[in-house]
Amino acid sequence: MLFGADGYPAVRPDVVMGGGGRYFNGTTTAAIPAVVGRNMWADAEAAGYRTCFERSCMKSQGLKGDKLLGIFHFGNMDTWIDRRVLTQNLSPAGWPVRYTTAEAPLYRRNVTDQPDLAEMTQSALDVLAARGDEDGL
Repeated sequence: MLFGADGYPAVRPDVVMGGGGRYFNGTTTAAIPAVVGRNMWADAEAAGYRTCFERSCMKSQGLKGDKLLGIFHFGNMDTWIDRRVLTQNLSPAGWPVRYTTAEAPLYRRNVTDQPDLAEMTQSALDVLAARGDEDGL
């Protein structure tokens, strides 16, 4: 996304959201040699992205018009039913996630504060609307 791969240029979309936070720390990325040892949070922020780790941050950033990088889980995001109904299924193992950003070197997050797909979609549309003109450019 930030640097390109296999001869392809960097893409740098305006909005990126999901899980997989472990790949941004530069410590568990042996399968991706280009990012081993890199602080991808700092690299994303240097590339103009606002970083969010929770639903509340994502919602507040959406209308500001900055590029948005929302990473809401260390691994795969939990399913809706686990986040909303069967919260006993959420495991605190691996928490706090040790995200390494300038603002939060030992960021502690609430496992249940992951956004739903509809919320991520609305935030993405808000970011794109704020960044574009009336023609969507």
